[in-house]
Amino acid sequence: MEAVSIDLILWLQNSKGTLIETFFQFISFLGEAYVYIAVLGVVYWAFSKKMGEYLATTLGLSLTVNNLIKGLTRIDRPFETHAEIENLRPYTSSGSSFPSGHTQGISSFASAIAFHLKKRIWWIAAVVLIILMMFSRMYLGVHYLRDVLVGGVLGILIAVGHGILFNRFYEDRKHLRRYYIVLVIVFLPFLFILSNNNFFQGYGIMSGLILAASLEHAHVGFSLDKPWKVLALRVVAGFALLGITLLALKGLFSLLGFEEGTLGYNMLDFLRYFLLAIVGFYIYPMAFKRLGY
Repeated sequence: MEAVSIDLILWLQNSKGTLIETFFQFISFLGEAYVYIAVLGVVYWAFSKKMGEYLATTLGLSLTVNNLIKGLTRIDRPFETHAEIENLRPYTSSGSSFPSGHTQGISSFASAIAFHLKKRIWWIAAVVLIILMMFSRMYLGVHYLRDVLVGGVLGILIAVGHGILFNRFYEDRKHLRRYYIVLVIVFLPFLFILSNNNFFQGYGIMSGLILAASLEHAHVGFSLDKPWKVLALRVVAGFALLGITLLALKGLFSLLGFEEGTLGYNMLDFLRYFLLAIVGFYIYPMAFKRLGY
């Protein structure tokens, strides 16, 4: 399959032009953190708490699984082993090639939206977006065909599998909490086995979201029954808070002087993303409820 992948990547890159490259760069951007944060903020803070929690935990679980596999396989990317292939998106092409994180992320997220909304049109949109992401990541020279195919399938399986259990347990928070605990425990040992930084980030996001959503449900219970202007203000202020939190934690932790690639550095990244999830899904909702907006 590698030979087929190389031929396909070269064919895609040989047909490149400014418009095509801009299009595929945009598609790739849709699978990056800023987009997920924007969608999750709007959904959870202003549209549907249940849907927001489901989308967030699906994405966190998918990121954790993806980076676990990456850490175990450590496969080079196409541009690293084939000089004729150009890396057109360098800052999203670190770490192992298999499976594609962008493809798995958008696959799990879009499939979760479709699974939750239960309408055919959303499934069609999800499939189209997944296929476009597959071609985008190959066009950009950062993934083989096998990477994007496996990423796409894993994303759908995680979204549907997690969605079935989430819906079954959502009204019974005791059982949902037990399910969440199992997820956290299953992946915990890999913090001490793997060295790839992205796993620490993904696991931090997943475990932080799980704890934050559970705490919010038990101790906050914010309402979405507000005027649209109040909800809009809630979303805008939330984005500003998350941005400030992320930058502040990054700056603070950098003062500790851990070198990139060390366990200390990775654990701080785990803590940074864990705390970001806590702020977004627990501390901020608690604050805006007390402030009355």
